[in-house]
Amino acid sequence: MSHYHVLIPIKDKDESTRYRQVGLMFENKNKAGETYFRVKLDFPIGVNEFLCFAPRTDQHDRNK
Repeated sequence: MSHYHVLIPIKDKDESTRYRQVGLMFENKNKAGETYFRVKLDFPIGVNEFLCFAPRTDQHDRNK
């Protein structure tokens, strides 16, 4: 299981950009072998975890 840092850009007074970490994103696989991601935030905003799945084929076709 790999992970990624979730960052937000913050502009300083001198217009330079720095980045603050707000959570982590983990890459996972379900029992069918499909990849999905879990985003865990360092602070709650109503929820502190998001799950991200690729669209199903039938859902993807509806968006065309």
